[in-house]
Amino acid sequence: MPRKTLSIDAKVSGQELIFETGAQDISLGAWYDLYISFQNEQPSCVNALMDFGNGLSNCFQLLFYKEEQDRFRARVFIDRRPERIRFIDLAEGSIASELSFQYCSKAKIYGHLAVRSAKTFLADPVANTPRLARNFRHFIKDKSFSQIRPSGVTEESAYKAWIEKYDFKVADQSVLEAALKDAALHPKISILIPLYKSKLDPLKAALQSVSAQIYTDWEACLCVDGEIDAAVMAYLETLCEDDPRFKMILNAQNMGIAAATNQAFSLASGEWTTFLDHDDLLRPQSLAVCIKAINETPSAKLIYSDEDKIDDEGRRFDPYFKCDFSDELILAMNYFNHLTMIKTDEIRKAGKWNSYLDGAQDYDMVLRVLNNIERETIIHIPQILYHWRASIDSEARTRNVKTHASAASRQAVETYLKSKDLPAVVETCAHSGYNRVKLQNGITPKISIIIPTRNQKALLETCMSSIFAKTTYANFEIIIVDNGSDEAATKAYMGEQAQNPIVTVLSYDEPFNYSAINNFAVEQAKGDLICLLNNDIEVLSEGWLEEMQSWLQIEGVGCVGAKLLYPNKTVQHGGVILGIAGIAGHAHKYFPQSKLGYYGRLAVAQNFSAVTAACMLFAKQDFLSVGGLNAEDLAVSYNDVDLCLKFLAKGLRTVWTPYAELTHFESVSRGKHISDEKREQWSSEARYMRRTWGDVIDNDPYYSENLSRIKEDFSFRM
Repeated sequence: MPRKTLSIDAKVSGQELIFETGAQDISLGAWYDLYISFQNEQPSCVNALMDFGNGLSNCFQLLFYKEEQDRFRARVFIDRRPERIRFIDLAEGSIASELSFQYCSKAKIYGHLAVRSAKTFLADPVANTPRLARNFRHFIKDKSFSQIRPSGVTEESAYKAWIEKYDFKVADQSVLEAALKDAALHPKISILIPLYKSKLDPLKAALQSVSAQIYTDWEACLCVDGEIDAAVMAYLETLCEDDPRFKMILNAQNMGIAAATNQAFSLASGEWTTFLDHDDLLRPQSLAVCIKAINETPSAKLIYSDEDKIDDEGRRFDPYFKCDFSDELILAMNYFNHLTMIKTDEIRKAGKWNSYLDGAQDYDMVLRVLNNIERETIIHIPQILYHWRASIDSEARTRNVKTHASAASRQAVETYLKSKDLPAVVETCAHSGYNRVKLQNGITPKISIIIPTRNQKALLETCMSSIFAKTTYANFEIIIVDNGSDEAATKAYMGEQAQNPIVTVLSYDEPFNYSAINNFAVEQAKGDLICLLNNDIEVLSEGWLEEMQSWLQIEGVGCVGAKLLYPNKTVQHGGVILGIAGIAGHAHKYFPQSKLGYYGRLAVAQNFSAVTAACMLFAKQDFLSVGGLNAEDLAVSYNDVDLCLKFLAKGLRTVWTPYAELTHFESVSRGKHISDEKREQWSSEARYMRRTWGDVIDNDPYYSENLSRIKEDFSFRM
């Protein structure tokens, strides 16, 4: 039985606590409540990273909740010995003092979950029963205790659980082999493998992973780029002699990665071409799964899969569960990466790999191929088919792009956009290391900013003042829609604002219906573009309207959303994920403002299926063409998600950008769903969304089936 309470001695070093004594008594494989007290300045909230001996990582992020005047608590699952804690953005003057771990029994954890489940059920029995039933099935499985993770879960242990439950198993091989036997298409696959200063052991492992493929109609095209160790050369010569599917070409001197790839490609005779770094690993099923996808979609021209990392001890970690094709995410990063397979004819059509873009040569090739193919021919396989080796000095150790490749990456994207008649400046974001696209066509259509409001003068005044103080976009008007204000101060303030020639105050004296109010205002708006804006919003970014408006210049973009923060600078809205809690949730909710999020997705412009109407921009013509907001079925909730899905059904995608930041004082002016009447209305609107959009909600193209539908933090599906 673990000790119930452990006092840990720790040395304070800046914003770190380094454990000195007591940590060795912590029982591994158990839940603990971690308590921390502070001297001097008391913080309002506490975020921290925990180091388990492998360095600090966002994978082990803790959120502490205030329980007493000077004491904060976080619940954490301990499966390795902790060494230190680093606090994130701790207020100056706050000094951590007392530290203790209190053991949580299984009964306590189950009790916590039972109470939470009961509250979830009572909130909406109809909508939440299926989700609770799924959770209950997890509880009756073996090791269910270790799979329950209320907070503080480590990514490593969660990924192990995911692998055990969902990853490709030996038993799956016979099913895959049967599918291959019945398949009509069996194209040859050329695997390009440039080699430079390759080390024997990891190279052997890489090439053995090729030989071990379930699908056997492949060829490996190797280019040795310059000097090579004699033992490595001897191994390669023997391999090529023993298995003629291995082909090799030698460069007398190092010519660079692009030139070496071109040389390897010169050996290719396959109908499809894929790529393998000289120290990475394919899964045994990798090519077979791709062939299965080709047979399911014979029109396919580009296929990409999920991937993870593997260290020198064979430990798998850091999986990248990707979304389906995202036109705007691909501008920020080459998220296809590994495993990517392209029709060989499409590569020939695109041209050779460019040596002047070494470091981003594959990114450039992918973008040039995308220029020539239709979106429907791009296939994403949501399976881990590639292990990216994470040696000490490898790129796989970091999620950011390498510095030397940044300039090449920018140039590749600029060239791609220019080919689409979209002049742009592409910058490397100093904060994230990813690309930021700034479109440069000089178009400034009139934007009508619509702000529904009722009373709450202070909120409205903050919103209006921030618009005038921060907005550098010149061509806009503001339409305030008064929905029955009866406070004299608010009415007087709106009267003052109406004196401004770019401000119009409209009266809407019907019962509150968010959809109807905004539809009413859009009809009277003079702008070609419409910005829906809550009255509980405060603008933070000076270029917010320019940033949002710029994405509407791209053909096929119908709606743009912004990054919204709570007043404590944590994320309120980072895009909308469908399927969370049955309908939808906000991506990266409660993450600290400065965090990059899951594989940078909190730090780059990209597509989501929907964004919140608390700050949303679209073309008036597109809005009217889909019937506007649904005032009949969605008076309060989900009307913004419904609108975005109507855009999507029309072929118009939604973009979310982190470069337009605003504070959202969420639900201050109208309150939350608390009364029985409001709860029933929410339930009715949730049922409408399920009836109308159930299939899309359950299969969000800009999320992953391998990620949680319960939490909004991109944690793994459990």
